[in-house]
Amino acid sequence: MPLPNPPDPKDFLDPEQFEEAKAYWLSHVGGIKGLVEQAQRAKGSPKQDRETPPKVATQGDLDELTQKQQGLAAIDGVIATIAILIKYLSESDEDKSYEAISILVIQAMTYFGPESEIMEHFFPVMDRLEQLIKRSDLVAAREQAMLCKTQLQEVQQLIKGSGA
Repeated sequence: MPLPNPPDPKDFLDPEQFEEAKAYWLSHVGGIKGLVEQAQRAKGSPKQDRETPPKVATQGDLDELTQKQQGLAAIDGVIATIAILIKYLSESDEDKSYEAISILVIQAMTYFGPESEIMEHFFPVMDRLEQLIKRSDLVAAREQAMLCKTQLQEVQQLIKGSGA
C-alpha cells in the first residue's frame, strides 16, 4: 500500500489546521518511511516478511469512481488495513500493530477527509485502538479491531443494498 500524500493546504480552512495535519502526517509517515527503508535494506534477508498486503484503492483511483463506488472502495481499503492490523495483533506484534493503526488513521483521513462527519465517528475508535496498543493490551485491541471491521462490513452491505 503506498503511503498517503501529505496534506494539501487547499483542503483546510485555516493555516493552523493545515500545519497540525502536516505535523501529524510527518510524524507518522516519517516513521513508516523509515520502516520501509529498513525493509528494503533487508530485502535479501531470509527473515523478511514475504506477505503482500491486499491492493487497496488510491486517491487517484477514487477520483474516477461514482460516489457510491468511492465509498465502497474507501471502505474496502480501510477493511483491508484493519485485517492486517488484526493479523499483527493476533501475532502479538506490538510494533507492526502500532504501524498498522498509524497507517489506518492516515488512510481514513485521506479517504474521508480530516474534517468529515465520518472521521468524527471513526477517529475515536482509532484513538482507542492506538491507546490499547500503547498500553500493550493487544487482546482488547484485537477485539476492538474485529468489532470495527464487522461494523464496516455491515455499512458496506447497507451501501451495496441501497441502490444509491
